[in-house]
Amino acid sequence: MKKQVLIADADEQFRNELVTILKDSEEFEVMGVAVDGQEALQIASENRPDIIILDLLLPQYDGISVLDLISVRYADCKVFVATGFISNYIISALATRRVSALMKKPCTAQCVVDRINEVLQQSDLPVEEKLPTLNQQITKMIHDIGVPANIKGYRYLREAIKLAVEDFDRINNMTELIYKPIALVDNSTPKRVRTAITRAVEIAWDRGDLDTLQSFFGYTVSNTKGKPTNSEFIAILADKMLFPYGRIL
Repeated sequence: MKKQVLIADADEQFRNELVTILKDSEEFEVMGVAVDGQEALQIASENRPDIIILDLLLPQYDGISVLDLISVRYADCKVFVATGFISNYIISALATRRVSALMKKPCTAQCVVDRINEVLQQSDLPVEEKLPTLNQQITKMIHDIGVPANIKGYRYLREAIKLAVEDFDRINNMTELIYKPIALVDNSTPKRVRTAITRAVEIAWDRGDLDTLQSFFGYTVSNTKGKPTNSEFIAILADKMLFPYGRIL
């Protein structure tokens, strides 16, 4: 049976491109097209879509409001957000809501459909073949970057990234919302936690593999430029955890 797709987007050209691609697909069927949030909720209530392709910049009800109502009523529906505006607030808001993927416009309709297929294929895997746990992903990431496991900052950095993934706004108050909680658990102080993480970042920046660092931080990595701050370092890695396929297509 084909997956029923609802498209909620105010951009007529983008809607039409999605409809054209999905109509030619053997896996999907467009069951509704909405130009604003209120219409999207009405169509969803009448037809129960399997998938919603959602823009956040909608008239009537914005995309966040639609998400909140959808998550309460239709727990099995997968939501794919494609939008032209992304901020730290939006990243944090979507991280706590049921979103399968976030894509930044301009992007092609084909890219959106490809992302849907990737997520659905991953969902169909047996449990033992699914993505590793968040802890395992973060541990592998900081190991690959070049942070040695035998220093205290390694463990602190892992916990800091987990806290940022849970609530991205914590990055805006590192001392109270990241260093302090880690220190309380480890019977330490926020200052010691900050110092240990700073040292871990320095080691990674000075000794890590250049190609690996560039894959995470871009081609700003060089010996002549300063290392990122703790908050910059943690924010970039947390973002990789939140959106492993990337937020910009």
